[in-house]
Parts: sequence; structure tokens; C-alpha cells
Amino acid sequence: MENLSTPEPEMFQLRVVIWRTRNVPLGEESTVSIFVRGLHSLDDESIPPITQETDTHWHSTDGSATFNWRFIFDLKVPCQFPTLTLQVWNYNLIQTNDAVSECSIDLAGDLMKGKKKRQRVNLGRSWIRMTHPSFPGEERGEVDVEISIVPMAVAANAPVGKGREEPNRDPALPEVTENRNYLASMPVTKQLQDFSADVSHSVTQPGRQAGRQAGRQAGRKFRDQHGFVNMFSRNCRAERDVSERRCYSSGTSVQSFHLPDRMPP
Repeated sequence: MENLSTPEPEMFQLRVVIWRTRNVPLGEESTVSIFVRGLHSLDDESIPPITQETDTHWHSTDGSATFNWRFIFDLKVPCQFPTLTLQVWNYNLIQTNDAVSECSIDLAGDLMKGKKKRQRVNLGRSWIRMTHPSFPGEERGEVDVEISIVPMAVAANAPVGKGREEPNRDPALPEVTENRNYLASMPVTKQLQDFSADVSHSVTQPGRQAGRQAGRQAGRKFRDQHGFVNMFSRNCRAERDVSERRCYSSGTSVQSFHLPDRMPP
């Protein structure tokens, strides 16, 4: 007689490495400060999804960012919602954060494969395309992701750390220093550094008169090319007058887009 009883759930660990992003839209601003959020919904719908976030890559000028960051989710297999959701956000110090894009990854087949074989399942590393329901048909950046599903017994014998914490292995995640300081990564700060370098070069030239002349030329070059004063004032006005962003509408299922209008405080 066929056994129709529900399979006994087994515990697994979902390990997700967020390596980097590319082509994240800048919107109305000249830069975007990117972080990635991962969500996994539990079987108990009264409990909010388990959420983890990367650190922030400040002031990307082309939509690219580096993270080398690991998410770890403990989950039962089989589960009601075998889905991993990834969201890209723009961190905003003055207003609330902007929802940029999202994707949902169906893990049902891979989770059942891990349960059947009782061994690690590697989904590999690939670029995941991100979208936004308010921009149908438009790609809203890509996330470089590596996913593995590990039985809890195996995970306990070979633990790994969240983020870039120890044990940092399988894979090892290099430390990231690029664009991790808010002020130092601001475009105006980099322009000032370029201006300072021009002035420093000018004073090393022979002759006091030549040094003064080169310094004035460097100042004119900075104002003409970078428009420091005007740019700074425009940024201040933009930060005060930023209009409401278009965010996600509520979804009706776990695989639909379901970002809230605003991040929680």
C-alpha cells in the first residue's frame, strides 16, 4: 500500500553570496548608494520573512557595486515557500530608502534534490536580472549571486560566517574597502582631491610666479570642468526637494513583487 503521509521535514542551510551588481539605474541622481536585501518567507505566514542585508556601496556613478557578502538562511525541506527574494535598494541618508528592483528565485526543485540525496547542492554563480513592476519590460540592474543548499548536518561540520565574518570560507570573501566611506566616496570629495593634486603639482614647478600662475589655472580648470559651487548647491536643493519615488505595489503571492512602499524605520 502506498504511503501517502507527509514527508518528515529536514533542516537545510541556504547559503547565498552576493558578489556584486551592475547596471543599477541612477534615477534622478548622479549616483546611487546600493545595498542588497535577501528575504525568505517561513511557513507560518503570521511571522514576517527572515531578512538579511549587505553593507552599503556608497555613491556608485555607473550602477556597479561590490559586496562579497554572505546571507545564511535556515529552512525546513519541504517548505511552503521555497523561494529566495533579492531586492536592490538605494540608501538615502536624508529621505527614506528607494526600492530599485527585485527578483524571486524558485528553489523548490533544488531543495528537494538536496533532501533526496542528503548532500550539498550547488546552484553555481550567475548574473540575476532584476526588474520592477512599475517599469514593465525594463531591466533594473543585475546581481552576481552564488547559491548553495547544504544539509544541516554538513553545515554544522563546516560552518561559515555571515557577511564577511569568520569562518570566511567556501568561498572566502575578500574584504571590500571601495566606496565604504560616505564622505570620501562623494563625487565632490573626489573632485576636491583632484583639485588639491593639481595645486600640489603647481607649487613644485620652478619659480614662484610660475607656481602662482599654475595654481590659478588649476582653479579655473576645476571650476570650469566640475562646477563645484553650482553642483554643490544643486545637490543641496535636490536633497531638499526630492519628490516621492515610485515603489512597489503589493503582490498577491510569494512569487509576485511585494516590496513595501517604504523601508521600515
